[in-house]
This record gives sequence, structure tokens and C-alpha cells, in this order.
Amino acid sequence: MAIRAKLIAAVPQGHAGDRTQAQAVAAETVRALYREGLYQPGEISCDTITIAGRDSAGMEHALMVTLERWLERVDEGTGERHIFILAGSDHGLVPVLGNVPTDSVVITAFAGHKLTADLKTARHLPAITALPASAVTDQERAALASRTTLVLVPGVAHDVTEASIAQAARDYQKKGGKPLPGIDGDTVTILLGGDVVDSDEATHTQTVRRLSADDARKQARHIAELELAGRDRCRFVIVSSPRTGKFAPDGTEATPNPHRTGTRDDVTRAFEETLRGYPNAQVDVYDFQYGETSAYRPLLHAYQQAPGHTGRIHVAGDSVSMISEVASLLPGTMVVNETASMDDSHRRTAQAIAADSGIAVLQGDGRFLPGKGAQAKRLESAAKRIATAIVARIRDGVPNRSETAA
Repeated sequence: MAIRAKLIAAVPQGHAGDRTQAQAVAAETVRALYREGLYQPGEISCDTITIAGRDSAGMEHALMVTLERWLERVDEGTGERHIFILAGSDHGLVPVLGNVPTDSVVITAFAGHKLTADLKTARHLPAITALPASAVTDQERAALASRTTLVLVPGVAHDVTEASIAQAARDYQKKGGKPLPGIDGDTVTILLGGDVVDSDEATHTQTVRRLSADDARKQARHIAELELAGRDRCRFVIVSSPRTGKFAPDGTEATPNPHRTGTRDDVTRAFEETLRGYPNAQVDVYDFQYGETSAYRPLLHAYQQAPGHTGRIHVAGDSVSMISEVASLLPGTMVVNETASMDDSHRRTAQAIAADSGIAVLQGDGRFLPGKGAQAKRLESAAKRIATAIVARIRDGVPNRSETAA
């Protein structure tokens, strides 16, 4: 069967979260196009391209060249529809995608996690722009909606579903991952975030907000005080991430990177040692290492399949992706942990998701906001919302509609 439409997901090099966003939107778009009967199975192809460059200017050039190469097929009159999906804030790539002329044959879409300077100042924006609703003010919303089809979502796009975590659990077992603990009411999982890098598009400089070992000890004490209250024992399951302990105190990347050498980073170790200091605490650590299968998704599956009541899952507030993912599956089990590396954008999005879904929050000073517990609701899929906007543009040809999160 001939290909009639091509979806191209573009992601900056080295940003796994951006890759997940773009691929999730692409997958949901394919499903929606088939569901609406606009295409038949086998008529759509999907490609993921990595945008690589030494700096922002290099990535801009790489994306420009890539887009030109793909658009040559449009000029050749192949009749194929092209849908470009770009994910990733802080890279200054939106204006490049915005300069691509769009019509019924070429559609461009951008998915980000915050409102950045390039979105505000770009001469042209992509046909569709998706952002967390908490990332924009009413005035910014009106300005953007006059220039693009604006889709405001409660979190960010992701591909974490019941099916995907079940598959991750099977893969984890098949590859011989460290055995997971039994999940019961006294099992508490802590998903660590880490250091956050802010890029200044004007000066091409970066600022690192670190989650230090001291920050980890303080947060571990807050979690222990919350979770050990009223319990005879508690098993803490710590899961580190690629950003945990990534940077040294001087703001340079730790050398060698502990997540590439099989060693435990200082932040994870500080968290573990603090919790082990409590006599009724048992601690298991699942350390993230490149090239090894992560325990993150298999643990979510283990919680979902647990036969009875489970302990909580603490999610780092500096990871909008993990907050969105866990909130879409296990909102009543989840606690958002405010961390020292959060910025204002992280804080607004985390607070908005928690308020909308009724999710518990552990504040930076140790105060606990309990949320709605079992009555908490699942977070709506951002990827589906974005896919719906893409399909509507194809099906109805409706320009510049603004869609907001319910």
C-alpha cells in the first residue's frame, strides 16, 4: 500500500523527555487519523529525527537543513501530506519550524513545557502550538491564539499507558533487571529528579539549578517523617534519574558521569544514607544507568497490579514529564515533592496538575497537603489533545482555533 502521509517527529539531541513528547504526539495522531477514516492502516509512515548541533545556532541550522530536505518531496508533487512535530523548550527552534509555510499538505506542530522567549518573539509560529495551561497568562494566551492554533493542556505529552508499563515490566524481567519489591501498604517509592539546566537564548549561556546532597538529605527527612508516622516499618524504594547528581557543585558536569560508570551519584547516596538512619526503615535503590533497563515503568506497573492498598509514590516536582506520566495512571497514590531545583514554570505546572487532579503535595518546608486520595482523578492525555487539533486541521481546515484545558 502506498504511503499517503508522513509524520516526522523532531527532537533535540540528548533530551529523552522531548523525544517521548514528540513520539507520543505522533503515535496518537496516527491512531486518530485512522480512527477518523482519513487514512487506512499502512498509508502513514512515522520517522523520528534527532536535531544535533554544538550550540543553539548549530541546532537551528540542522533543523533548517532537515526541513528543507523533507519539503523537497512536497515540491516534487508526490501528493504525500507531511506533518512535522517538534518537541522541546529552551532550544530556540520554534522560529525555524514557524517559517515553514503551512497549508492542507504541510502541517507543523510544536509541543513544549513552558513559554520561552522564542515563542514570544518569533515572526511566525507553527500551525499548532501546545503548552501547559499554567505556562501562560490570559494576555499571553490571547497573543499566541491570534498567531497559531493554541492547544493548552494540563501537563505534557507522554507515552506512559497501562499497555506501555505492562510491556516495560515484561522487558525488564526478560533482560534480567534487579528484582522488584512486593508492593504493599508499607512500600513507599521515591522517584528522584535532579539538576535543571536553563538556557538563555539571547546570550547562549546556561544556568544550572542543582539538587545537592544537602537538598536530598533535607527532603529525605521530610519524607521519612511523613511516611514513618503511624507505621511499625516502611520499605523505601528509591529510583534515580539521569539528572540526579549530574552536575558538580561548581556547575560543571560530573566527570565521569556516575550514570555511565555503574557508580552511585552523591545525591542518591545522600538520600539513601539519610533514610537508612531510621531504625524502622528498609531501603532499596534502583540506580539509573545508561545502557541498562530502568525500573521506573516496571514499578508503576507493579503498583497498578498490587492486590491491595499500596504506599505512596513520591514524584520530583522538577520533572513535569514524570508528574504528567504518574498522574495519568496513579493520581491517588501520588505525591508531588517540591524540590530545590524547581523553577517557577515547574512550580506552576505541578501546582496546576495537583489542583486539577486532587493530587497530594509535599512542600519544600515539609508541610503535607493531602489531596483527594482515592478520589483523585487521572490527568487527561496531552498527546490526545494535540492529536485532535492536528486531525481537526486536516479534516475541517479550521485556522487558528484556541483550545484550552478543561
